[in-house]
Amino acid sequence: MVILRKALPSDTDFIVEAIIESEKSGTDKFSYCTLFGLATEEVSEIIKEILTEDIQGQKFCLEQFIIATVNDEPAGACSSWIEGGTGSSSSYLQGQILLAFFPRENVADARDRLEMAKDLTIEREYNALQIESVYVKPNFRGLGIAGKIIVEHIQNALKGNPDLKKTQIVVAKTNDSAVKSYTKLGFEVVEERHCGNKDILNFLPADTLVVMENIKPLNDYKSNSFLQRKDF
Repeated sequence: MVILRKALPSDTDFIVEAIIESEKSGTDKFSYCTLFGLATEEVSEIIKEILTEDIQGQKFCLEQFIIATVNDEPAGACSSWIEGGTGSSSSYLQGQILLAFFPRENVADARDRLEMAKDLTIEREYNALQIESVYVKPNFRGLGIAGKIIVEHIQNALKGNPDLKKTQIVVAKTNDSAVKSYTKLGFEVVEERHCGNKDILNFLPADTLVVMENIKPLNDYKSNSFLQRKDF
């Protein structure tokens, strides 16, 4: 049985795993390592430190994660926030976090690579629910876990924001399985950003990102029929 719950501090290691694997988008490239010249272990420790701060409104916030468990074992995770809900954009918050937590010399050395990656910068839409770091362990895929967690995030957001109209997910265009899953869940591609410099693939898992949005009214996600799906 799949059980959904809010993330706890004891889930930190699994949340770090979820962030890393979702960022890789099915490749072996973890952008925070390749861009900043850091080992995975080093970035993992930095992310853990950021998570302890619970800085809301951006993707490195433990409190914003929902965990799915199967037989008490963490099986999947996903984060969400309402863009601009803290008064600042997620891109601004993440920029400040980068400067505060990552080694300054590594950030300075990454300047040219970060400039190249600007072509893929997507400004999240204010007052839209942002879905981030969707991850399911390989041995638990096929149980509909990703869809269940996303629907739970939408339902929770609607409880506090009944006028909420839009949910957005940013995903690598080459991540076919994710795009198909979100399409089945009622999302469609509304925006695409491409970096023409092929060198970007030395540092990022993809050179094209897409924004997907719900095409169904969010209130439709209150129906339990969504929770019965097993094809995500």
